Amino acid sequence: MLNIFSGARKQIFLTFGPWVLIKVFGEPAPTIAKLWIVASAIGIVFQPQLGKLIDRFGERAILMTNALLLIGVCIGYGFAHQMPLARPVQLVYVCYVLDNVLFATGIARATYLDKIADQESDIHASLSLGVSIDHAVSMSLPALGGLLWVKHGFSSVFVAAAVLAALNLAAASLIRTPRRMASDGSVVSGGQSSPEP
Repeated sequence: MLNIFSGARKQIFLTFGPWVLIKVFGEPAPTIAKLWIVASAIGIVFQPQLGKLIDRFGERAILMTNALLLIGVCIGYGFAHQMPLARPVQLVYVCYVLDNVLFATGIARATYLDKIADQESDIHASLSLGVSIDHAVSMSLPALGGLLWVKHGFSSVFVAAAVLAALNLAAASLIRTPRRMASDGSVVSGGQSSPEP
């Protein structure tokens, strides 16, 4: 489920996020390149911290926070032009950068799999299947999103994306990981332990 929603989210934002900047706000390609550079620079600082946040709060908290932020990003992309802002495009800039930075939270899915796999040999096969699911979903959505855009306007694409992010939030809330022992013998919950059987 997490990979299905990841694939849907990836293609919606890779395809339609930049298209809002270009088609709706008339931004040139250099602006998008600059935003991508800013997002990459933030990512250099954010990604090492993300690992620490996963260790401290657990995968469920990180993936749920990601989903909540994505709902906000969807609202920004879809409705910035209707908000009483001096330059609504600046909100879309923030959405674009935040969206790109949040792609890194996908690592929480991998660390979650590592914690729940019965055998180490299951991890690589499961990750490969997850990538295949991700790609299958992400390749099927641009046409549907394009139809929504043409028929109901670009905001409808991001309303649909917000619904997907809400479903992702619900899926992430179901994450449970087994308790594990720390090196000092104490029980480490990772923020979302299920009771021991």
